Amino acid sequence: MGEVIDLSPIPIYRHKVQSVSDVDNAEERLFSMSTTQRTGALFDECAMLRHELAYDLFRRVWPSCDDTMPYMDEIRSMLQSSIDWMTIDGQLPHETWFNALPSRFRVYRGCNADAVNGFSWTIDRDVALSFAGGHRGMHLSHPVLCSAMVRKNSVLMTVGDRNEREILVEFDDLREIRLVHYPRCLL
Repeated sequence: MGEVIDLSPIPIYRHKVQSVSDVDNAEERLFSMSTTQRTGALFDECAMLRHELAYDLFRRVWPSCDDTMPYMDEIRSMLQSSIDWMTIDGQLPHETWFNALPSRFRVYRGCNADAVNGFSWTIDRDVALSFAGGHRGMHLSHPVLCSAMVRKNSVLMTVGDRNEREILVEFDDLREIRLVHYPRCLL
């Protein structure tokens, strides 16, 4: 009798990845995908990494992800679990521009009307307006510009890439929320 060969699909991952070079490889795989496919794949890749490496990959790739609303629970889990081990003297590491902000400040979000409760906000109104107008070729059917006040200690993560001065914050932590609907022709 011949040898039995298992022809079932081979799992991509057999164990938790442990090195920075594996983060680099994961980042390369993710950047070979479209920006809308990337978000779900990002969480698959993060699941295979030790927590500090997963957070590093998340910080590197997050700014290039689109269609993030279906992944709200995964985003929340990643950010909240990172707070436990990322704090340094009770503080999260942030971008230099963030450290200069007052304890309470205004943030903006440009998005479709059904995505107001997302995590990504910016301190730059013009950046938010550019997202309301659609970005990376995306079409928004009901563009809005949101603004809100947030306390500095509510911010979960900052991203300085592409000069967007992005912050990630839970929608429930925002106050004085204002919403302006924009006809597509004005953006």
